[in-house]
Amino acid sequence: MAEKLNLLYEEAKVYVRAHYDEKDLNHLGIAKALGCSSRQLSRAFEGKPETLHAWVIKIRLLVGHNLLANEPALSIREVARRLHFYDDKHFRRAYKKHFGRLPRQS
Repeated sequence: MAEKLNLLYEEAKVYVRAHYDEKDLNHLGIAKALGCSSRQLSRAFEGKPETLHAWVIKIRLLVGHNLLANEPALSIREVARRLHFYDDKHFRRAYKKHFGRLPRQS
């Protein structure tokens, strides 16, 4: 059983990397896409370094970081919108928490 959960964990991480730009990327949608129950998906992330939600945020922040570095004309508001953060303030706060600095300080 542990092997199946580890496989599901890895599949979920890959799925998030491939679908980070979908607005409704959430627990239920990911479980459905992977053909498992929401409970199974939760169990796959138990004891791991981060929750599924934290993984989604992390991937979106990494993409946002790359967008800001490679497309300096993009505003923080536009990056936050593209990555489906609630607003640019939420993106800035999450970015600072993850990277230890504000987006334009990178």
